[in-house]
Amino acid sequence: MKRAVVYARVSSREQAEGFSIEAQIKACKKKALEEGYSLLEVFKDEGCTGTNRNRPALNELLIYCKRYKVDYVVIHKIDRFARSIVDHSALRAILLRDGTNLVSCSEQLGSSPHEILIENILASMAQYYTDNLKTEVQKGFQERFESGYHLTRPPYGYTVRKGEKIMTPVKEEVRAVKQVFSLYITGLYSFRSLAKKLNETGYTSKKGTPFTKPKVQKILTDVSYIGKLEYMRSGKQVKGLHEPIITESLFLQAKNIMGSRGNVKKGPKGKFKFLYKQFLACPICGKKMYAAYSRSANGTKHLYYTCGSREHKSLNIRGKDVDKGFEKLISKLRLLPELKQVTLDYIKTALKESEKKKNINIRKYENIIKKLEDKKDELYDDYKGNLLDENQYKRRSANINNEILEGKVRLNEQKVDYSNLLKELEIFYTFGSHLDKYWEIATFEQRRNILSGMFVNIPTYKDGEITNGEISPLYNAFWTISRSSGLSGRGDRTRTCDLCFPKAAF
Repeated sequence: MKRAVVYARVSSREQAEGFSIEAQIKACKKKALEEGYSLLEVFKDEGCTGTNRNRPALNELLIYCKRYKVDYVVIHKIDRFARSIVDHSALRAILLRDGTNLVSCSEQLGSSPHEILIENILASMAQYYTDNLKTEVQKGFQERFESGYHLTRPPYGYTVRKGEKIMTPVKEEVRAVKQVFSLYITGLYSFRSLAKKLNETGYTSKKGTPFTKPKVQKILTDVSYIGKLEYMRSGKQVKGLHEPIITESLFLQAKNIMGSRGNVKKGPKGKFKFLYKQFLACPICGKKMYAAYSRSANGTKHLYYTCGSREHKSLNIRGKDVDKGFEKLISKLRLLPELKQVTLDYIKTALKESEKKKNINIRKYENIIKKLEDKKDELYDDYKGNLLDENQYKRRSANINNEILEGKVRLNEQKVDYSNLLKELEIFYTFGSHLDKYWEIATFEQRRNILSGMFVNIPTYKDGEITNGEISPLYNAFWTISRSSGLSGRGDRTRTCDLCFPKAAF
């Protein structure tokens, strides 16, 4: 009998929304029973985000599968396993290496080319959900900031009362803040002497600890005290909804004194833009290389990349050579435009096959739900006919309701809308088929975005070539499948492609 384990995960947010980990485990156990697996163990991560690979139960699962030669890991959905396609592919590769396959209650996973391609697409959709959620959260923070709400922990002098959203002054702390500014503008105190004065007066920080030089400096530079808010990343300031503690003129006086003493934070220094910073590794030790400019004897400026390791300081690679290496690589990674339609047709067929299986499951769960609802009606008739007492009726009715709820959850999971997916994949393939052209006309930031989306590791440069690189699993799936003998008409059309491993294409 095949040996299996169950893995389930919920984040704290999903727990709050009632996405029960026990419901996942129940569905996974049922799947294992249907498939005839011998269930060995259940692993569950509660309150863990899928974007984090360092999850306690997941780590235990990987060790367990290797030690006890587990055949299958049963999961509820792909996004329970990982919310990043890179992590999903890497984790699945580890399991497959140890002879363990992945089984989902909600998706059809397998080893044929189209099944692996669909799996990568689903993993990409899970990552899109996470990335989109981050964007929406950031957008929400920005909107709250623009509206005048303080986004982080209230500074010294303020608090946010339970059930409220706007900061309110704390009387004892307000006195300390006012004393800091009034004493500092006399010009007789430094940050250190002010901290000493506050401590002698009996004031303490929010945590009850003594004041220090940095804490005093933070008070004197915080625009919150004049009723404003500052977004540190952009330096943008807006009017806050909270009550100011000191006047703007007092704040400016303090700022002028700090400026005269050289204590004002300077603006960001002008930085050189290095295209391949964070995208190039040392060919000897694998550490990230850093970039800099040097000048020759005649004053000509040259860009070069060098290893951060002391042992390899002498390794310098000219920026022009790196440029040529990446241009060659981008050209090599271009998807074949002449195979665009046949590749998309292949995916369309795969999606249709997947849709057929889902339709079968939809009818299956609809029939299960109908039978359960009929059973519930019969139970009610028995209760009304005095064949059951009230406690028996409630207990059996609750059990049926749980089964109906589980059936509806399984039913909804089958109803995945692929209507826009093919169009999005077509746009993706079009971009890939003109990758070299887009690279040629792209701005600095656009090229950085292409590199970050293309690679899942940091490649190296050696002898005029970019080597040891891994492209993203979804792009690799397109790149491999469009060049496979099955699609191009060469050889056996049933040839399988190892798409679940994000293999280096160069």
